[in-house]
Amino acid sequence: MSKGKVISIQGDEILNKLLVSEISNEDIEVFEVDNGRDGLLAIRDQKPVLVILDILVTGLDGLSLLRELKSSDDTKGIPVIVVSILSGEEDIQKCIDLGAEEYIVKSQHSMLDIVGRVKYHLSSK
Repeated sequence: MSKGKVISIQGDEILNKLLVSEISNEDIEVFEVDNGRDGLLAIRDQKPVLVILDILVTGLDGLSLLRELKSSDDTKGIPVIVVSILSGEEDIQKCIDLGAEEYIVKSQHSMLDIVGRVKYHLSSK
């Protein structure tokens, strides 16, 4: 199914490993990164077709990373799914306004739901 690389940038290492494992089981090439600064470098270097981003990451917070991605001609076309524990309407709206394709609240969705959304975004490319 893989149509290119996916990068998952999550602040929770255990969740990131689980997410990467579940997505990889769907024959999708996915790489995990545990902080925003390394995530931005990986995105610029690897040119993924999709980014899964947590807002609560170290190094460079997720909002700043999203803002940076969407303001650069090289990366603004890369779809971003925000997967975060933050559930406030203001957090969600801020990410959508910055250009995220979708915002998923971790506690309100199963891993199966998240993987399904990743597959959906990849199939719509």
